[in-house]
Amino acid sequence: LRRDHGGGAGVFLVDPEGNLLYYNEPAEAILGRRFAETGEMSLEEWYSLFDLTAGRRQEFPQRFLDGYTGFVHADAYDGYNAVHGNVRHLGCWMHARRYFVDAEPSDPRAVEALAFVRTLYAVEREINGLMPAQRLAVRNERSRPLIIALEAWLREQRAKVSKQSETSKAIDYSLKRWPALSRFLDDGRLCM
Repeated sequence: LRRDHGGGAGVFLVDPEGNLLYYNEPAEAILGRRFAETGEMSLEEWYSLFDLTAGRRQEFPQRFLDGYTGFVHADAYDGYNAVHGNVRHLGCWMHARRYFVDAEPSDPRAVEALAFVRTLYAVEREINGLMPAQRLAVRNERSRPLIIALEAWLREQRAKVSKQSETSKAIDYSLKRWPALSRFLDDGRLCM
């Protein structure tokens, strides 16, 4: 990532396929993967930024994000643990959701957790395309109470499930990452 883009405050998003998306301003974004190509862009003119590394060790995202100030939206891959300083981590709800999907066949509580997540995703679909301030206002009104209720429900259920169960794994995954998973509530530019 070029220093002039990485030096500003913005948002990095990493999807499950390893795509990287950087938002510096509401009208500016960069989409990337793991190889090497760069160019100028806006939301209307996407371009790719690739960063080929020799592996998945934490030194690679640490070097890539050196000097960056803003958010990184990624799964719980340990390689991002070394990236601190001016970087704020955003949790991946797709990954948190997946653990409850895995638990669903064996525990009806997973169905209830998934209902919370579906409702949050429904709010996100409704606000998709709105300006960040509008998204934030809707999230404060509708998503924040759901997040508060979900956290309380997860903590209550955690005390009731076997430590070896799939539901326990799902709850532990989410609660361990709760600050990162709920951070989308604080900035309308961020994705859930």
